[in-house]
Amino acid sequence: MQNVFQQTIEQLTETKELLTPLQEDFPQLVDEFTTECKTFTLAAEKKNAEGRVLSISMVGRVKSGKSSLLNALLFEGTNVLPQAATPMTAALTYIRYAPECRADIDFFSSEEWENFLEQDRKYQFILQQAKLKLEELERQEEERCRRLRKPYRKRQITKEIIVKEAEKELNENFTAAHELVTMAQKSGLKVEQYLGKTDSVIAASPEELAGKMEDYVGANGKFTPLVCSSVIYINDERLNGYEIIDTPGTNDPIISRGRKTNRSLAQTDVVFALS
Repeated sequence: MQNVFQQTIEQLTETKELLTPLQEDFPQLVDEFTTECKTFTLAAEKKNAEGRVLSISMVGRVKSGKSSLLNALLFEGTNVLPQAATPMTAALTYIRYAPECRADIDFFSSEEWENFLEQDRKYQFILQQAKLKLEELERQEEERCRRLRKPYRKRQITKEIIVKEAEKELNENFTAAHELVTMAQKSGLKVEQYLGKTDSVIAASPEELAGKMEDYVGANGKFTPLVCSSVIYINDERLNGYEIIDTPGTNDPIISRGRKTNRSLAQTDVVFALS
């Protein structure tokens, strides 16, 4: 099997070289092919590595109960694994064996956060346009009633009404970015100090670890909006030789995190789909 993988990788390398002259005319297609080749190569290397662990992934839609099921199976119901407050705050989580309980938490990169800020600005602009449109319609209605000498009752234009009007222009990416940016602003964090970095948490037991993780994955956690993924290490012999991946969800609204999840799934051995 290892020889087959090696031959395939060599063939892909040759194909990439043949595509180089097409980069200028078809940049997106060539880039996509290059990315897929890289993903395949990493997966092949992982599957052929000496002493590798069996990788098991849990997939399903956001809020389908993946984390709850794993908590019940592995930790007798204790919420060691993060259960997202919203689809936007779901995190990609790896569960591995280690002699001591600890967690390594990765924050979004500067590039990813800048993208969130740009999407949040688009979100605000779309809402502002929707607000102006509603105000203009309200002004026209007032003039119509005055012209027809009919009673006019002024409608209060609430945030909910504006968002509903803007729904056709908004997409999940803009909404997700707005939620993360708003949460970060409310937390009072100096966001740039954490981007691209990793925090580590050490605990004496899974229960203690769950408590300490609240700051990173809890509904009101201080760092929750900045967390992209985490690796949880548990001193449980049942996990020895295995790696369990708790994915955010197949409908993850955070694009960059979704890509990271897809790369992980490309390298996994077993997938459990929760409906």
